[in-house]
Amino acid sequence: MAELASAKDSGLVAPPVEGLINHEAGHLLADEILVNPEALNELNRAISGELDIPIEITLVKLQDTA
Repeated sequence: MAELASAKDSGLVAPPVEGLINHEAGHLLADEILVNPEALNELNRAISGELDIPIEITLVKLQDTA
C-alpha cells in the first residue's frame, strides 16, 4: 500500500481503460505484423509516406541464451 500511496503522491495515475485496451491491441497487431514480411513492408511504406521520410521497422530476433 505504501507504494500505491507513493505513486499517487508523485502524480502518477492509471491510464484510462480505453487507452490500456488500445495499447494492448497494439501489441497483438505488432506481433502479427512483425513476423509477416509483406505486412511489415506495407507498414513501412505507409509510415514513410505519411512522414515523408524513409522508415524501416524491422524485427530483431534475440538469440536464445538457454
